[in-house]
Amino acid sequence: LFPSYDSGVARIKSDLEKMFEQDSDKKLYRTIYDSLMEKVNADFPDDFLKRWIKQVNDKPVTDEQIEAEYEGYRNMLKWQLIEKTLFDKHNLVIDQMELVNFTKQLLRTNYANYGIFEVDEEEVTQNAMKFLQDKKQTDAIISRLAEDKLINLFKTEATLKEKVVSYDEFIGK
Repeated sequence: LFPSYDSGVARIKSDLEKMFEQDSDKKLYRTIYDSLMEKVNADFPDDFLKRWIKQVNDKPVTDEQIEAEYEGYRNMLKWQLIEKTLFDKHNLVIDQMELVNFTKQLLRTNYANYGIFEVDEEEVTQNAMKFLQDKKQTDAIISRLAEDKLINLFKTEATLKEKVVSYDEFIGK
């Protein structure tokens, strides 16, 4: 699998460092998300929103369902407003080319997970375009791109204190 023991160890070390950096970025995002959600005051016209949710839902929804899930809807809306404000204030955008390239990279990663490391560029592009025809998939990718952009913003604009912790501390054990 690896040409030598040392190259195998180096590859595993590199992969683990990338994984832990991604996990650390997700923790940073979640920490700032929680802080912003707590600090930003957003008053919503609750009765109006509940009626609106009922009307725009694809499937019929009962008042009880809306009541049970309303806090989640409200928090989602609040975060969308915070996110939009951050994007506008810092001139962040997600363009079509970025969306396609990110999707292509996701597909390459999936191919690699199945042991396919060399894929024709035209095939990857065609598959990415097919993938992006699904609105749910496109929305999920846009969400991931937005999260990545915000993480980069937080890392460059916020005053962060690096803290070295054990793996168990990091995962909350």
